[in-house]
Amino acid sequence: MESKKKILITGGGGNLAQKLQETLVKEYAVILADISFRDEVVKNSSQCKHVIANLTVYDDSWAKEFDGVFAVYHFAAQNPYPEATWEDSKKSVDITANVFLAASKYKVSRVIFASSNHVMGGYRTKGLKPGELTTSSPIEGFSNFNLSDVKMDASGYASAKLFGERLAKCMVDAGQIPCVIVIRIGWCQPGENNPKSMSAAGTTSIADPGITNNVEELKEKERILEWFRLMWLSNRDFLHLFGSCCLKKDLTGFLMVNGMSKNTGQVWDIEHTKKVLGYEPQDDVVQHL
Repeated sequence: MESKKKILITGGGGNLAQKLQETLVKEYAVILADISFRDEVVKNSSQCKHVIANLTVYDDSWAKEFDGVFAVYHFAAQNPYPEATWEDSKKSVDITANVFLAASKYKVSRVIFASSNHVMGGYRTKGLKPGELTTSSPIEGFSNFNLSDVKMDASGYASAKLFGERLAKCMVDAGQIPCVIVIRIGWCQPGENNPKSMSAAGTTSIADPGITNNVEELKEKERILEWFRLMWLSNRDFLHLFGSCCLKKDLTGFLMVNGMSKNTGQVWDIEHTKKVLGYEPQDDVVQHL
């Protein structure tokens, strides 16, 4: 009987990793790597191997787990939320560099790097047409807004993601990893991931207090909320998108795609995603509001 291919997921105790492992474990031998695991996470992922790993420091005690692995899904970050500090960003850069080094050393065939919409957040106010924002669009700044009751500066968080994107390309260009797929994820919330629970805060870790009575600010908050809603990635589409990164056999080189559902009116281009990965999204945020 042929043994299962091995898949390793960094940030294995987090939101996206836990969603993904439930699907991958049916077909693959899944290794979860993280700094720690909550008891409920271990219970929910009982068919996986759990590896305690401080990825901010390269150490073969955890890097050896990459040996014989077909694909690595890299979700780990020092702080996985857009309000991450610059100190968080520094450590996230270390984590990403170490993961790529381990993947190179142990000849991993494929790395899937979870990047973020916040790298392209500067386009929020550009008035783009549907599908106009592609992965080849130039960087125009990160997510940043400052209202009286809702603020975001994702510069630190997004900088670490941008570093990971460029490192991924360099590793492929240098022949160190055969294939790296970068996915700029929209917004896939923990748990049920109902778009009705999204807020103009742009993150589940900070609540929108909703205290402003300023008419212009209220209008701006509505525009911000629409921006975030139109990048929704449903649980079903997330699993299909990330699963296809392993299932598709003819992938090679450096590939970068947007990761959103088929949301009516979104500026994000997902036609390239469909072409590269065979992605067939099923959900539209407009039908869930």
